[in-house]
Amino acid sequence: MAPTIKCAMVLLLWISVFMVTDCGAAERAGEARQRGVAMRVLWTVGAYRLTPNSAWGDEEARKMLFKPLDITPSSITFDGRSCQDVAFYQQEVDAGSYLMGKFQISQQSLKITDKTFTVITTDCSLDGFSEYIRLTDRRLLVSFQGVLFFFNPKVNY
Repeated sequence: MAPTIKCAMVLLLWISVFMVTDCGAAERAGEARQRGVAMRVLWTVGAYRLTPNSAWGDEEARKMLFKPLDITPSSITFDGRSCQDVAFYQQEVDAGSYLMGKFQISQQSLKITDKTFTVITTDCSLDGFSEYIRLTDRRLLVSFQGVLFFFNPKVNY
């Protein structure tokens, strides 16, 4: 069989597997909605950036990667610890001014293009969750020990 035909067959196989997997996910989501199961967004630590005031170094920050975060309308759970009966307050702020004033870091160095974003203030005592940022692309930006952690959304149902 010619290499071009083999490549085409592998590509078609890959596409068909991907489409079957995707259709299955859509089917399961529909079934979950019919059973009354709510779809929720969870987050995981996907990246971090040390700031000029970081108390942690690369080694400590790297240990946080892929840790899950669960936020409900009344609770925050992260790294085995939880806050219950949490009150959330939101405020739109200028992204550049906020990041420079709070963390002494530019939004360009974080590759954030948002002109504004939402700062969420809570009464939760977990490190980093008394105040955190929700970016327009749905990621969260949370500071622990002066390190900024990017949490990526993940839909769970």
